[in-house]
Amino acid sequence: EHNTSDRLPAMADFYDKGLSCVTLSKPWGGCGITIGWIACQDMDTIEKLSDLQYFGTASPSRASEILAMMTLHESQRILSRNMDIIRHNKELLEKFIDDYSEFFSWIPPTAGAIAAIHFKGPLTTGQLGNELAREGIGMKPAYCFNSNSD
Repeated sequence: EHNTSDRLPAMADFYDKGLSCVTLSKPWGGCGITIGWIACQDMDTIEKLSDLQYFGTASPSRASEILAMMTLHESQRILSRNMDIIRHNKELLEKFIDDYSEFFSWIPPTAGAIAAIHFKGPLTTGQLGNELAREGIGMKPAYCFNSNSD
């Protein structure tokens, strides 16, 4: 969360059958680390998930285990740095949206680094995507999320 007062309880704490899933690949930026965990109060669900995990993969690679340990050892430093970057980039995007409000509106994120940005035109989102790609900027046009939008 960008502001700790916005923090919601973990689903596993909030609901007795709720699942809370975490992977090191997103908040910690641990791309390639195939380690994560699931928290749940319901032991039947944990047992079923454990059985599925063994069916799919008996164990993670040793490299992933070592990288996960190194990442978790520096967890606070990594998460702090990543949140500083996210907050800075959010400020830049907020200024951009304000400066070009005739073309864009948005729903600012309260957690993570993903924002929903609405492009008002004059191009379609597909055309905008192509123009941005020519400049080396990646985006997902509206049709990726809704087949009726462009």
